[in-house]
Amino acid sequence: MVISKSTEGFRFDMVEETSDGEEIVVTRQEKEIDKTALSEIEEATHDQNQPVVKFALEWCEFCWSVRKIFKKFGIDYRAIEIDSVAYKEGNRGGKIFDALEHVNNWSTIPQIYIGGEFIGDCTDLIDKINDRSIGKLLKENNIPFDESVKDNRYDLLPAWLHPR
Repeated sequence: MVISKSTEGFRFDMVEETSDGEEIVVTRQEKEIDKTALSEIEEATHDQNQPVVKFALEWCEFCWSVRKIFKKFGIDYRAIEIDSVAYKEGNRGGKIFDALEHVNNWSTIPQIYIGGEFIGDCTDLIDKINDRSIGKLLKENNIPFDESVKDNRYDLLPAWLHPR
């Protein structure tokens, strides 16, 4: 909090003080959500031919972890890497991220969908693997996967994280 308060424009507390010590509440400016980005998300997440979708960033270690998890389970998926060259023109990737944040009320990446259902991010996926609920969701959506994989997937998270 101390560091965020020392850096103008990067505050986490959302409360500021006026010069006379009076507190004022700072609200975030609502972003206008791009309708084309919303359509792209809807189309991608409801594609019957590709029911597993990961909205990701190319450089994100959590996105890499999801890739390893899907590979371990043999799950075919579509990766939409919103920071890739294909999404740079017109800030298309940024617009998709803003739309994802708006639709899911979720500000982290990756954002994972299975059968049109938003399931969360990397750690949410791992939690669903560990509690065995992911298998049920995959089966309901006729998505083949290696059911023999049963071990804890937290080992695939970035190495710099504290053990869970």
